[in-house]
Amino acid sequence: MLFTGVAVASLNNHSVFAYSPSDLQKLNTTGSCPGCDLSGADLSKRKFTGANLKGANLSNANLTGTQFIESDLRGINVTGAAVSKTYIWKGLVAADSFSSEQKLNRAS
Repeated sequence: MLFTGVAVASLNNHSVFAYSPSDLQKLNTTGSCPGCDLSGADLSKRKFTGANLKGANLSNANLTGTQFIESDLRGINVTGAAVSKTYIWKGLVAADSFSSEQKLNRAS
């Protein structure tokens, strides 16, 4: 019984941070994906110009070294995301999108 409970808990935790493969494909193909589930996706060292990610779930995503140029990031969820050296230039960002621990390089 204990083993079953642990297995179910592990499966549940895994699905919480699993991005939607079709959403990642959409982002890769079009450069935009408003409202998409990209939780846990590795988007490190990528450059997005003019991307619309409004309302996207980027929780636990790897955004290390990622550049967002003139992109719409309003309402994104970045809870637990790695944002070291993430750069936003002339983008739209809601003030409450990032916690105080998540420091971004933001140029206006």
